[in-house]
Amino acid sequence: MKFNLASIFGTVLAAGAAFNIAYAHSDRENINFARNLVDEMSTRGSSVEVPFQHSLREFLEGAVSAHRRALDSDYGADLEARNFYKVVVKQGNSHPPFTTHVEGSTTAFMILSNANKFFHTNGMYLNKADGRTPVQPMTATLAQLFPGQEHADMVLA
Repeated sequence: MKFNLASIFGTVLAAGAAFNIAYAHSDRENINFARNLVDEMSTRGSSVEVPFQHSLREFLEGAVSAHRRALDSDYGADLEARNFYKVVVKQGNSHPPFTTHVEGSTTAFMILSNANKFFHTNGMYLNKADGRTPVQPMTATLAQLFPGQEHADMVLA
């Protein structure tokens, strides 16, 4: 019976691989270290309790609201700055208003410069929609100037 070199080499390689697999996890300390690492990673963050719901949609809506409540306690101001605002800036009654959607972290000065480009003017400041209350400071974000709102109505002055 003839044996070629490739079949002998393949058999030795397969036996070696089987031997390595059989004794790969004989060291108990490595197993305990890996388990401790997984346990630490899984309990590192805080859990949010979500009540059981019969439909997936209700469960996901409940999970989102519970997650937002949990984040609001830790990161409320930062999350509010991520909200989008509908900004409307008017300049008198003869021009159509400048309308845009921006993040809450956008400053009033950035809105002023975009409105000036839109109206081809050099307005120096913005007033709130009543026309009398100035938007101050101009370095404040929309989340700071219009907290809890989804829109910001202003007048170019």
